[in-house]
Amino acid sequence: MIENYSFVLPVFNLCKKIQKNLIILSKKLNNIDNINYEIIVVDDGSSDGTWKKLKSIKKKYQKFIL
Repeated sequence: MIENYSFVLPVFNLCKKIQKNLIILSKKLNNIDNINYEIIVVDDGSSDGTWKKLKSIKKKYQKFIL
C-alpha cells in the first residue's frame, strides 16, 4: 500500500542553502519504498533571493510546491 505524505518547510533567507537541502531531502525520501510525497515550501518574506532560487529549483523537481 502506498502512503501519501506532505512535508511543509517554512524558509527565510536561505538562498545559499535551500537547493542543497531540498535535494538531500528529496533523495532521502526517494529511497523510502511505498510512499508518495510532496514538499511544500513556504517562503516567509525572504529578502535575499530565496524565492527566485525556489522558482528555479521548481522547474527541475515536480514534487516541490511553492
